[in-house]
Amino acid sequence: GSAAGFVRKTSVNSPTQRKKSAAGAIGRIGTAASARPGTKEGGVKKKEKEEDTKGKKMSETELRYFKMKGRMQDLVQQKKMNGTLKVTEERELALVQRQVVKMDEETAAAEAERAKKAAEAAAWQPEGLVEWVLKVEELDESGLGMRIGVVHTSVVAGTDWNDYSGSNNRTWWWNNYSGQLFVGDMVVPESGNILSMEILSQWAPGRTQPEMGMPWGKGDVLTINLDLESCELRFFRNGIMVPIVIQNVYGEVTLAVQLMSKRDSVVLLEPLQQKLERIERVKQEERERLEQERLIRDAKRKAALASLGLV
Repeated sequence: GSAAGFVRKTSVNSPTQRKKSAAGAIGRIGTAASARPGTKEGGVKKKEKEEDTKGKKMSETELRYFKMKGRMQDLVQQKKMNGTLKVTEERELALVQRQVVKMDEETAAAEAERAKKAAEAAAWQPEGLVEWVLKVEELDESGLGMRIGVVHTSVVAGTDWNDYSGSNNRTWWWNNYSGQLFVGDMVVPESGNILSMEILSQWAPGRTQPEMGMPWGKGDVLTINLDLESCELRFFRNGIMVPIVIQNVYGEVTLAVQLMSKRDSVVLLEPLQQKLERIERVKQEERERLEQERLIRDAKRKAALASLGLV
């Protein structure tokens, strides 16, 4: 049997999106620089002029809005000058005013929604490090080994991580037997760049000499470190880092463990930094509690002295 444990979610940017953005920028630069000779202004200036003209065009809704607002202002001005309007003009003014107010409200609501989405997007900027610490309590050496790493949240618990190819990577993991790092069914090369992987893994339980990596087993403390800014994944065994760093991790991922035997077990430990911060918080809370008790005692003492007329 196999099992996967989902502990915490985080998100990093997609390398595919970054590649598309870069390609788009190169394409735009190449197009703008290819000015055709023989034109009066050149290809670059001509294109810029067309884009500028296009940008100045208003939509039909905007044109309609400005026409109505202009007509409303004309009628209001006319009413101020003449003191009154014709019945038909009064009706027209009331209708135009309602339409303008409605469009103003719709525009304000749309702007508020855009600002809200922009604020949400700005607030969700992956940064910092996420770290998990695990201790291998039991490991069936006769089995197929154990896997730890991060997987995309679309991966269903119990799914074999080898089912995901390197070109459709959803799993980034460390195998205990060979000590190798994998992305799907691909061995991560020494460069760590999963985009350059070409060779399928040839891992087999019977192999005694791993091609590369850092094997681990029962009693080892394993650390998984995910850098949300550089999109890099690092693994540590008992504080010693695996020399290969997995690059270009992307999407919404979660810590996961895949057990290959019913006897396998791991325990999720508290990272050292979080432990130290928690201890400091407990100490600070205790200091604040003692200080509060002291203030209460002082207040009671002063009240007692005052009742005796000694203050």
